[in-house]
Amino acid sequence: AARHRLPFGVLRGVSDDADAPLPDAVLHGINEDGSENIPGVLKSLFKNPTQLPGLLHFARNTGTALAQLKKVILRLKAD
Repeated sequence: AARHRLPFGVLRGVSDDADAPLPDAVLHGINEDGSENIPGVLKSLFKNPTQLPGLLHFARNTGTALAQLKKVILRLKAD
């Protein structure tokens, strides 16, 4: 970015609690290329349905973090 004189910034959002365990279903939900793997999540949940509350908690926190990042980005774009 500096070489091409382009503005550059980095924002990072943290969506999980430090002490919250990450359900295995989350790890099965990502392919090697970073794309979603919904069948992997469902298969993991089928094998161990007790993950569902943790998975929902993770999804809710991720949604909150993404919404906050969006607000910051829109505010920065407006300035």
